[in-house]
Amino acid sequence: VNPSFVNNNKPEILAMIESSNAGSQRIRLGVTGKGQFHAWNSGQPYRWTSGGFLNKVRGNDYSASYLNGSSANCVGENGGTGKSTISVGSYVARNSWTDYTNVYRAQNWLNVGEISDFSSRGPTTDNRIKPDISAPGQNIISSVNTRAFAGWMGDATTLKTQFNSQEFNWTMFSGTSMAAPHVAGIVALLLEANPTLTPQQIRDVLQQTAIRDKFTGADSNNNYGFGKVNAMGAIKAAIKLGNQNGVVGSFSVFPNPANGNLQLVIPEFANRVAKIQLYGFTGALVFETEVQVTDMGTVTIALNDVNPGIYNLMVQSGASVLSKKLAVMH
Repeated sequence: VNPSFVNNNKPEILAMIESSNAGSQRIRLGVTGKGQFHAWNSGQPYRWTSGGFLNKVRGNDYSASYLNGSSANCVGENGGTGKSTISVGSYVARNSWTDYTNVYRAQNWLNVGEISDFSSRGPTTDNRIKPDISAPGQNIISSVNTRAFAGWMGDATTLKTQFNSQEFNWTMFSGTSMAAPHVAGIVALLLEANPTLTPQQIRDVLQQTAIRDKFTGADSNNNYGFGKVNAMGAIKAAIKLGNQNGVVGSFSVFPNPANGNLQLVIPEFANRVAKIQLYGFTGALVFETEVQVTDMGTVTIALNDVNPGIYNLMVQSGASVLSKKLAVMH
């Protein structure tokens, strides 16, 4: 019993029960008090598998006090219900494939584009829509480390390749853990297109450009969220928003990877003072200087004291901002 869970300041009870009667497969729980009580059944200890709640058991009817179990309110993984978190639902990416032995396989009960049966549904307990967006997450092909490959993966393996005398497998997996990386990658592209985006603007872009179809319906809901993520539409919206915020066109950087001195060609900043910044992947500022750009739009800076790595290069003059990925080597 925890009177105040640190993530939401609500009381919680965790019950781990082992039944000696495997035939009944039922446990009766009683709750007294006032207010609303939410419960989730994992099916097995430490495993989110099967199991559910019933309000009518063996002739006993508790429907006046308890709702029958459903898939609603099941977005509950760590952080998944956060107000600043972009939670991702999964929909079916494919229902047929040819495996690496050239055998055609199909899961005809699945409809491509339909929400996955394992995808968590909202709303949250305070009645917010979750997930926020949905992405392909069922039957997604990805690489598998040779040492992690198991025999049961064979039917879902579409390709085997050789590299450095080692065999590599390309196998299908399913889960919201497959859907979330799609959105994370798109968010990275949005920030590359417009590095000034705030978290709220990213959420707005994803929402406003989301795809609505016969599966999602016309409105936001607790299965698909805003709809299906739209990579191209979101990037276009991010660029348009960047133009409104003063993010200007491209510029040249060479050499890239840089070794020692770095030369920039920035026609938009000719004869202007520019601030040059390098940020690491953690968002930490690792280098900063102000320089005078020549009338040809060129400037040279020394990076001898910058550690080797991949950085986000930011160039700013007034309200105008430019960004590019930069590798530094010594």
